[in-house]
Amino acid sequence: MFVVAEEGWHRAWMQILPRTSLFTAAVLLSSVAAGWAQQTEKSVAFVTPEKKYITAATGSLLDLSGAKIASKQTFTLVDLNGGDLADGDDVQVRYTPTPKPGEQPKPNFWREAKGELKRGGEAGTFKLKKVEKTFSFQTPAGKFVAAPASEGGPLTVADTADKALQVEIVDAPAAAAPKSSASPAAAKAADDAL
Repeated sequence: MFVVAEEGWHRAWMQILPRTSLFTAAVLLSSVAAGWAQQTEKSVAFVTPEKKYITAATGSLLDLSGAKIASKQTFTLVDLNGGDLADGDDVQVRYTPTPKPGEQPKPNFWREAKGELKRGGEAGTFKLKKVEKTFSFQTPAGKFVAAPASEGGPLTVADTADKALQVEIVDAPAAAAPKSSASPAAAKAADDAL
């Protein structure tokens, strides 16, 4: 009698288990997939409503001196959660200057430093704030990237969102790979070695 009851329980369990396991697996996979979104990178430029472009300036600063998209106005926007850009996305912004011949490029990132938006080796993570078709950047300290305090000055940070610099994020051509300084014969020899 005990064996029959155990077999009946086993049969019932085997009918329920696949359905329950399948449902549980689907729920777990969907929640894990949402947490593992792939970050994406895109070559962009940032333009104000006045058609001024954020520009990598000397001294690791950023300003609004650009009138068109060129190498100093081209940045890589790293969307840490991937997908389409949306309000609240965490992003990093990388600038890779054109290296001198024979040197490797030294990328640097936007970061907040002493009330200014600067570039440096350590990446700051900013939160995108969307207002209609434009975006603003909230710094890790909760402040906002703002326009220069004076004409031609560096970008600053402001305490409130109403003083934030609003920009449109536009596609920019990807930076060209640095040209090799090796002679054609040396390049062919390297290719033959592969």
